[in-house]
Amino acid sequence: MPTPLRRAFVWLIGSIGLARLLLAHEYWERALFLISIPVEDPLFPTVLRDPLLLLAALAGPLAIELLVLWRPTVGRMRRAAVVEIASAAVLLTHQAGFYKATWIVVFWSGWLLAWLAWSGVRRPALIRTCGPFLAQAMVAFFFLGGAVGKWTAGYWAGEPFHDILFSRHPGIVYQHIRATFDEAALWQIATIYSRTIVIFETAMIGVLLLPPRIASVLIVVAGLGLWTSSIVLYEIVFPIFGLAAVTWHLSSSSIGRHELGLNLRPY
Repeated sequence: MPTPLRRAFVWLIGSIGLARLLLAHEYWERALFLISIPVEDPLFPTVLRDPLLLLAALAGPLAIELLVLWRPTVGRMRRAAVVEIASAAVLLTHQAGFYKATWIVVFWSGWLLAWLAWSGVRRPALIRTCGPFLAQAMVAFFFLGGAVGKWTAGYWAGEPFHDILFSRHPGIVYQHIRATFDEAALWQIATIYSRTIVIFETAMIGVLLLPPRIASVLIVVAGLGLWTSSIVLYEIVFPIFGLAAVTWHLSSSSIGRHELGLNLRPY
């Protein structure tokens, strides 16, 4: 039977890998675009405009992710954590990926993977006491960033969501809403929707204070809510699901050295 540490690591890196796979086609198209029509921007040095670096940073970690999923030894876990941090750092600073919140989530999740692979293995007593808290703190941090960006009069009035979703989003749900309600009603719906999002994301900061099992369930519910609001948010939601799994598994039982059950060989 796999240990809570092993399960937590596998769930988190698996969720990141799934998001990475689903983004592969989009980033392949971006790379082809940069090859055919290079975009000169003095903000980015030449190396951070390189389409091959973009593809390497996106697809390169897949090999180690698959190896960890197949057989998570400590050596593979540690290498995977380093690779996740490095690749996310590149994608966060590359011309074709810097604006994606996805890589912020992956970057910090990589540091949690590193904590599990080093501190979690060396000091198993910390796993149950510190592990869930770190995962919950990351989720609170991510929602804090989303909430602070919406603490504006425009969002409270519903203006961005009215423009982006209810006025012109091609989704079937939004098309149906536009066909059903007049413009005044659309503004009311957008305002209520926007204020609900602001309040909800602000309240999610408090996930840090909840018991781990309750927090993990709430994190999944919050992730599903984000995914329902916009299906393309899977790239953020999947790693957040992984953090919920970390919270759940690491709080499941007390862990001692004799319980680790990990292959402690470095390779």
